[in-house]
Amino acid sequence: MSVPHRVLSFGGGVQSHALLALLGQGRYPGDAPEEIWLCDPHNERPQTYAFIERVTKSYCTRLGVPFITLERHVSPSRGPDIREAYQRRAAYPLRSNRVCTVEWKVMARECKRRGWHREGGVEKHIGISLDELHRARTGQEQPWETKRYPLIEARLFRRDCIRLCQDEFGAVPVKSGCWWCKYQRPTQWREVWEHRADGRWQQAVDWERAVVARRGPPPACSSTRGHDARWSSGHRHGLAESNSPWISPRRRSVTVAIAWCRPMSCHRRKEHRCGRM
Repeated sequence: MSVPHRVLSFGGGVQSHALLALLGQGRYPGDAPEEIWLCDPHNERPQTYAFIERVTKSYCTRLGVPFITLERHVSPSRGPDIREAYQRRAAYPLRSNRVCTVEWKVMARECKRRGWHREGGVEKHIGISLDELHRARTGQEQPWETKRYPLIEARLFRRDCIRLCQDEFGAVPVKSGCWWCKYQRPTQWREVWEHRADGRWQQAVDWERAVVARRGPPPACSSTRGHDARWSSGHRHGLAESNSPWISPRRRSVTVAIAWCRPMSCHRRKEHRCGRM
């Protein structure tokens, strides 16, 4: 029986780099991966790309493990990247219709291109720590594909991963993900605003305006679904109305321009946090 090929599915964040650190320290649980694959949607945060170029690639070279970047082919109908694909439809990636992983994570296609689905299959190593145990799912993979979660096998939490990165690389990478994702934290939106000179903030504002122009403004504090579908930040106010999304250090919520107004949390109170009675 053929032995499956082992690939580390690299996301560019803390957990992925923690797996690299375990590999470099000789503490990787079980069989180590043969290659490291990054499925690049071309929309990661600039800090993620900078960390990969400055630290990750040279570290993989020292370990003797190939670091391979996979890219989705340009689609004339969808657009050259994932953001353009959604912008052409004047829509956001919602939990109900998100195709980010299915259409832009091209690992399965690369395995088939190499013929691995006929040669013992693939063992995919994924960086999910113990505090994200709910994400360690099985049953959705291809028949020739198996998943492994080495951080869970090593009984490591995210705080342990941060410590590993600090010790091994001298720095901790930022949380990976597309810079415009509507499910990111307010602090991450603030980072986009603080670096608005690079044009990302204005791109997000223009995108939001196009969605609202097509779908109409969401109802104020009445519908989670409408709220979710039209404001890019998932808050009561849109990005275009926000002069600066300042974050309160005490409450860790947006207090000046982008006001939190989660319908479920608001309806538990007689007085809404957003100021609406």
